[in-house]
Amino acid sequence: MDNSFNASYTEYWEQRVNQLSDGTKIADSDIADLFLPLLKIQPHEIVLDMGCSYGRFFPLLFKYTKHIIGIDIEANAIQKAADYPYTQLETSALEKMGFANESIDKAFCWATFDCTEQEQVLIETNRILKKEGLFLVTGKNINYAIKDDVAFIAERNAKLKSFPNHFTDIKKLYDLANDFGFKIEHGFAFSLRGDFGLAKAIPINDKNLNEPFYEYLLVLRKIEENKDFSEPICDLFSSTAREKAHSEGFEDVITFFKTHQDKYGI
Repeated sequence: MDNSFNASYTEYWEQRVNQLSDGTKIADSDIADLFLPLLKIQPHEIVLDMGCSYGRFFPLLFKYTKHIIGIDIEANAIQKAADYPYTQLETSALEKMGFANESIDKAFCWATFDCTEQEQVLIETNRILKKEGLFLVTGKNINYAIKDDVAFIAERNAKLKSFPNHFTDIKKLYDLANDFGFKIEHGFAFSLRGDFGLAKAIPINDKNLNEPFYEYLLVLRKIEENKDFSEPICDLFSSTAREKAHSEGFEDVITFFKTHQDKYGI
C-alpha cells in the first residue's frame, strides 16, 4: 500500500471539502450532483464508490440507490466510511479489486483517478462492470494552459511532497477508449484550476480536444471486455510542466520544481 495514503491524508481531505489551500473551490457533492444523472442509476443497481474515502459522496449516491459498495486504499478512511450504511466496504487499491467479473452496474470515481495507475484501473473497472455499465471518472489533463499558474503551483507542490499525481493524456484516451473496452458517452473539460468547483464545464468535441484544459469529467460505457490492452495513457508530470522546465534549461522536472520553489517560495 502506498504510504502517501494514511490517516493524515484522510483528515486533510475532510478539512478541505469546501476550499483548497490555494483558494479554489473543490468540486464536491454540489458539483457531482449536476453530473451524476449521466450515470442513469436505477434504484436496483449496484454502484461502486471508487476511492470512497470517509464516505463524502455516500449521501448523494444514496439518493439514487441503496446498493452502494465503497472501496478505498486507506484503512482509516474505510473505518470512517462505516458510519454510513454502505452495502459493502473494501480496503483495496483500485488497480486490483476483489470483486467478481461483471458484478457492478455503475462505477463512480471522483477525484481519485489521478492518484492511480490509470491503465490498470481502466482494465480492472472494465472487468468488474456489467456489459453496458457506465463509469463516471474525473481527473487532470496532461496539457493545461501555460498561463494557469495556480495549476502549475498545485502540480509542483504535490510532486515535491511525493504525492502520486498522474496526468491523463485525454487525446490519447479518446483514441484508445475502444481498445480498453469502453465508449466515451460524455466528456467535459474545465479550462483552469478552480473551474471544476464552479461548474464551468465545456463539452469536449473534436474541435477542442487538442486545446489545453486542466480537469475533465468523462462517462464511459463498457462495450466489450478488455483484451489485455494497457498502452500508457498518463504521465507522472504534465506536458505543461515539462515544457516550462525545458524552457528554463532543466532536463529534470523535479529539479526545476525545487529551484522554482526556492526562488518564488509559493
